[in-house]
Amino acid sequence: MFKTLIFLDKNSLDKCLDLTEVAQKLRQETEEVEIYGLGFDLGSPQVTGIDKLIDIDGAAVNLYDAGQVSAVLAEVQQQFRFDCILILANSLGKMLAPRLAMKLKTGLTAEITDAALVKGERHLIRPAFQGNRMASIVCRTSPIMASVRPDIFRKNDSDKVPEKLSIQTSYKEKSALKVIAKSKSASHADITKSKVLVSGGGGIEKDFALLSVLSETLNGELAASKKLVDAGVALRDIQVGQSGKIVSPNLYMAFGIHGTVHHVAGLREVKHIISVNTNKLAPISALSTIVVEGDTADFAQKLNKKIKENAQGVKGN
Repeated sequence: MFKTLIFLDKNSLDKCLDLTEVAQKLRQETEEVEIYGLGFDLGSPQVTGIDKLIDIDGAAVNLYDAGQVSAVLAEVQQQFRFDCILILANSLGKMLAPRLAMKLKTGLTAEITDAALVKGERHLIRPAFQGNRMASIVCRTSPIMASVRPDIFRKNDSDKVPEKLSIQTSYKEKSALKVIAKSKSASHADITKSKVLVSGGGGIEKDFALLSVLSETLNGELAASKKLVDAGVALRDIQVGQSGKIVSPNLYMAFGIHGTVHHVAGLREVKHIISVNTNKLAPISALSTIVVEGDTADFAQKLNKKIKENAQGVKGN
């Protein structure tokens, strides 16, 4: 039996449940996987697809305090002895995972993007060298621990209702943190949910602003490659790729993007790709529905103009 614990952040519950796919990828062929979910004040009706649910009363726990949360998880680990612990690499998870690993005196593979069984050994895979290489880490310690990048894995469609476990924790130390005030951060469009993405790479670096206009015309969102983010032209929030975000739009327009492995790894189940490049043999062309050979800035301007003209014509009729 391969017992796996997934920490369930109630603010990102669906993304946490996607981590069930990681557990399945790590199991030996002859093993059964038993997946536990643990969270605070979850409410069981919204949690499906796992075997058992540990829903802890959060009244005595400050969920902003990763140190306190990790102490509770460490106590649960001593009781259940999980073989694998998975934590979503969101803002809370990035603080929680290393603290828990230190308490359990085990290794942590941070922000994995894949998992595999290779010749009977469990491997966790993550970007390295600023996303230009992929590192495969062999896991020989117990428990295996990993933080997992969001929006890469997908849970199965199981509507299985988990058995709910009631446990008592002895942790009673008060949190050293106090919430003084709460405020909402500036909202940014989530490119992982966009159906149309207009994305730029090194080939349109000087004219990247043109793509912002085109994305608005298409009612889509703006995206970029790692090269533009590293150059300071685009924000990391809109980076597509292995070290950026995984996207699944209906239409992905790639302007001046070469199509390196770490960028293509960010494209998942994209229905149509239109690539615009001076080099029609760029690697992304092989994945494209339509390939346009030519100047990226010129094409972006002409396409934007044509779409607006057609829209005005439709209104006039």
